[in-house]
Amino acid sequence: MLRLFFAAVVGISIFAGSACADDSAWGALALDTEKAERAPFYGVGGGATEEEAVANAINFCNEAGGKTCKSLVTYEQCG
Repeated sequence: MLRLFFAAVVGISIFAGSACADDSAWGALALDTEKAERAPFYGVGGGATEEEAVANAINFCNEAGGKTCKSLVTYEQCG
């Protein structure tokens, strides 16, 4: 399932341009892997700090419908 998720993220990144955090110094990816009607829920966020990027990514994941979103990876500049 994680392989399918990463394939989707790569596809989205190619379609959207990249997984860059714009002017943000940090980026993060959050994922909800709980079994759901549609899977998985995810969020990508950026911020001035790693903590801010993680909080934004988790927030976007929750807004997408995730219930148990957790940070999967953080990165500086582009992921």
